[in-house]
Amino acid sequence: MFGDDAKVQRCRNHKMRNVTGHLPKDQEAQARSTLRAAFKLGGKEGRRKLEQYAGWLEKDWPSAAASLREGLDELFTIDDLDLLPMLKRCLGTTNIIDNPHSAARHRIDPAQELAEREDCGSVPVAGLECVAESIA
Repeated sequence: MFGDDAKVQRCRNHKMRNVTGHLPKDQEAQARSTLRAAFKLGGKEGRRKLEQYAGWLEKDWPSAAASLREGLDELFTIDDLDLLPMLKRCLGTTNIIDNPHSAARHRIDPAQELAEREDCGSVPVAGLECVAESIA
C-alpha cells in the first residue's frame, strides 16, 4: 500500500530478548543496559553505539552479534521521524499490540470451549469486547 514509503520499526523489547537469548546469564544485564543506553541516544549515535557493541560481542558470542545487527537500522525508525518522546516510548515496542491480543486470548480460550459445547456465536469478538471493557 505504501511501497517504498513504508517505515518499519522493530520492537526494542523483542530485540533485547533476542540478543540476551544468545548470551550467558552473567552478560545479560550488561546487554540490556547497553541497548537501553543506545535507544536513549537515538538515531545516528544509538546506531553507532550498537554497532560498536556488536563488534565487541563478535569475539565471544557471534550469534548475539548477528542477532543485534539484524534489522539494526529499523530499531531507530522512530528517532528518524522526529516524534514526541512519549510517542517514541509507545511505538518503540509492540506492547501496544501484544497486550490486547494476550488479554483477548486469555478470555477467548475458555469461551471457545463453551462456544463449542453450546454452539454460540462469535467468541473472538466477545473476547475483545471484554478486553475493551476492562481497559476503559
